[in-house]
Amino acid sequence: MTLRFGLRPFLLNNSKNKYTAVITDNETVSEKEIIEAMIAKGSTVSKAEALAVIEEYEAAVCKAIEEGKNVNTRMYKIHAAIKGVFESEKEIFDRKQHSIQINIKAGNRLKQCVENIKLEKISLNDNVPLILSIQNLNTKESEPRFSANHVISIRGNRLKFDQQDPNQGIFFVNEDGSEFRVDNLIKNKPSELIFIVPEKISGNQFILEVRCMFPNASQLRIGSHPDRFTLY
Repeated sequence: MTLRFGLRPFLLNNSKNKYTAVITDNETVSEKEIIEAMIAKGSTVSKAEALAVIEEYEAAVCKAIEEGKNVNTRMYKIHAAIKGVFESEKEIFDRKQHSIQINIKAGNRLKQCVENIKLEKISLNDNVPLILSIQNLNTKESEPRFSANHVISIRGNRLKFDQQDPNQGIFFVNEDGSEFRVDNLIKNKPSELIFIVPEKISGNQFILEVRCMFPNASQLRIGSHPDRFTLY
């Protein structure tokens, strides 16, 4: 398997004749598939045992985070940060004005995996839906963060999809592999999609995907934004 990418125009700072890489059309592996891969290698650990150990491990990590601790492992480094402006030194934390964000960075072992990634450059011209920009119309921000019921605009190329086909549409994909399809669509055009963030989304971070079936094509095409989005 390869990490597939294409090039799109670099639109910031009025840069001309410059391009930036877009990771696209790559498979997402769920926790279930990772466990099955572990067992397939002939491990003496059963699927039930693996699930139990992972549950205990995740619970221990969550407890540490809930206690305000940082977590530093070979795979990742986690720390909390507070977002929002405080009007005075005496002001207290208010969830209506402030939010807690979990920041995750790769640990040493995960960084080593990067050296083994094989790349495959593909053309974005006709291959997949192309997401060029995302804006939160409630906050007017282009940062990859928003909340349930916020109105979001996606701009790009080849974005229009068949709303009647449950396999097509805008999808939020959580890190555990679970996914949620957007039901409340305001605009569905080739160059722009506007939708309302569904309330049923769970998880702090997710990937945003647009899935389309192009005319005369037999395979579903998937375009994703390179950033992971945070739900507040």
